[in-house]
Amino acid sequence: MGKSNLAAGCACLFLTFATGCDDAPATELARGRVAHHPTSFRLEFDLQIGSLDGANDVFTRVEALLPRADGSVVVLEPTAGGALEFDEEGRFVRQMGRIGSGPAEFQFPLHLGWWGKEGAIWISDPIISRLTVFSATGDLVHSRAVSLGGRKTDMESGSEFITYRVMEDSVVVGVSEITPWGVPNSPVTVAPASDGVGQPLTIVELERSESSIPIPILTQGGGGVMEDPLPDGPMLRFSPDGQFAFTVSRTNPVSNDSALVVATAIDVNGAIGWRRHLWVSPVDVPSQVRDSILTFWEDEVQDFPYFGEVSPQQSASAVEQMLDLPRFYPPVIAAVPTGENGLWLAIPADDRTARVHILDDTGSEEGVLEIELALARTLAAATGSYAWAISEGPFGIPVVKRFRIVQGVGPGLPEPTL
Repeated sequence: MGKSNLAAGCACLFLTFATGCDDAPATELARGRVAHHPTSFRLEFDLQIGSLDGANDVFTRVEALLPRADGSVVVLEPTAGGALEFDEEGRFVRQMGRIGSGPAEFQFPLHLGWWGKEGAIWISDPIISRLTVFSATGDLVHSRAVSLGGRKTDMESGSEFITYRVMEDSVVVGVSEITPWGVPNSPVTVAPASDGVGQPLTIVELERSESSIPIPILTQGGGGVMEDPLPDGPMLRFSPDGQFAFTVSRTNPVSNDSALVVATAIDVNGAIGWRRHLWVSPVDVPSQVRDSILTFWEDEVQDFPYFGEVSPQQSASAVEQMLDLPRFYPPVIAAVPTGENGLWLAIPADDRTARVHILDDTGSEEGVLEIELALARTLAAATGSYAWAISEGPFGIPVVKRFRIVQGVGPGLPEPTL
């Protein structure tokens, strides 16, 4: 990931869970090993979509995936102006949407999911505050403007960013995020979208943290290399059909003994469907990784006018005061909702491997699988017998990979190269 993307990721200070914990029983993990021995699974590479010279699968940016149980998938590609559908063999089927501002047109489509039970698809665009629904065959069903209490994304001041999802019973909800700079501990709320000016029902409320920063993944060649950042903070996810909004939070570990991860499923009425507690053992962040973060930001801040007027020693001191560098990897490096309204939680087992806990639609643990940290970071979707990842191919082009979920342990099939 380049400097600009990393800077943007750090600018988006991550969230601190504000709804608290209950006394539900915890699943104990001893150094990453579960106590009750759930069923073991592995991922075997199955299919890749994305190429350097194809007609319809040369991606510039892949924002989200919406897979079906049969192995077909809808790929949200903002630079293409909509969604691209591929069949179970990876062959291009159709495109839904194009660049524009009218019906069936988008400026920057950001999210998608299932609309109803007939295979229709919704796509939302926060830039033009519009939600569009396509039928299972790709025909336009309807397209309408949306807002949150009469408010829309403020593109001029950047003070509030509002995105849209669809939850159960086709209820459109807005996710409001106050921009982080200068607004510490500002709220993030999920509420039904409407044109009214009253205070709607708050479905989810989170709070930003001032002390959370990205931590790079260790590469096969060793630590200290700035790679894809890991979110050191709570996550907000939505199931593909909108049954649940998921929040995943954790206690901040002060030692490598344990940290509590809390996953909560919340329905459209704001009621808790289930809550799952996991005790995990954090992985130490090597000193060279911490040093690389400091070095990166010492160089980065020199581009700002204020820091350009001070000495490198002064800017380095300011960076150390500004960044509260954690000593341990965040336990959760990916939270992936499934097509069956469950949730996958990827947690580091060591500095090379992640253990993925597979939770069903009641929060019970169906199984566990072990994969490389780099693959865990790219997981994007799972449904039926398949898991999906968005990774980076040659020259930085995105590629979509499908993996078959197979019972048993051991390495999967090798992945191809472009």
